[in-house]
Amino acid sequence: MLYTEGGRLSAEAAEILRDYRPTRVVFIGGPAAITAAVKDQTRAILPDATVLRHSGATRTQTAAAIARRTLGPS
Repeated sequence: MLYTEGGRLSAEAAEILRDYRPTRVVFIGGPAAITAAVKDQTRAILPDATVLRHSGATRTQTAAAIARRTLGPS
């Protein structure tokens, strides 16, 4: 799990992506938390990776969506 500022990919996160070259990246949070610029920077570093976003309308709904994806339906 990497943390970065919402408006840009941090230098540290970019370096880790370059070093590890993951084939799948999942952003957790909506466009207010992680902008399209961050996704674009990630795609530029990892052009062949699958890039997904999981989010909800609020932080609570985002957390619930991640829990459902991780734990399955209740």
